[in-house]
Amino acid sequence: MAKLRHQNNKEETNAKHKIYMHGRKEENSQYQRSYYNNNKEQLIKKNVEYMTKKLKTDPYFKMKHQLKGRIRAGFSRYSLGTKSMSCSEYGIDFEAIYLRIGPRPSAKHHLDHIIPLFMFDLSIPEQVKLAHVPNNLRWVEGKINLKKNKSIQLDSIEPDSVLREIYTALLVKTEKSDP
Repeated sequence: MAKLRHQNNKEETNAKHKIYMHGRKEENSQYQRSYYNNNKEQLIKKNVEYMTKKLKTDPYFKMKHQLKGRIRAGFSRYSLGTKSMSCSEYGIDFEAIYLRIGPRPSAKHHLDHIIPLFMFDLSIPEQVKLAHVPNNLRWVEGKINLKKNKSIQLDSIEPDSVLREIYTALLVKTEKSDP
C-alpha cells in the first residue's frame, strides 16, 4: 500500500524527503563519519574486493581506471602545481575512448598520447580535454612508447583531421606565446 501511495505521489514524497534530509544534513554527516570510523577495515576490504573483481571482469572499467591513473600522472608531471579536477569535469569521454581504442591488448602495452602531453597546457581545462580526445590515444608496446618519450611523430598526426587541427592550434598558441 505504501509503495503504491509513493508511486502515485512520487514528486510530493521526494520533495518532502529532500526537505527532511536537508534539515538533518549535519546529523547524517556525523553518522556517516562515525560508521566509517567504526567499520573502516571492513569497508576498505570490501572496496578492494569489489575493485579487484571489477578490474578482472570488466575491460571498460579497467581501461577507465587505467586512463584516470594516467591522467593523474600527467598532471603531476606536466602541470605547474595547479589543482586538477575530476575527469568528468574536464569532459573526458571514456566511452568514446573505449570504443576507439578498446581494452588494453596486454600488460606490455602502454596508453600513448599521439600528441604528447607536454604540448598541452594542463592548467586550462579545454586543453586537458583536447589531450584526451579518443583520436589522440592509442595502445602501443611499452618499449616503443618509452622510446618515443616526448617526440612528435607527424606521420601519426597527418592522416587524422582531428589531430591535425589540434596540433596546428597548439603550434599557433606556442608561436604567439614565444617572444
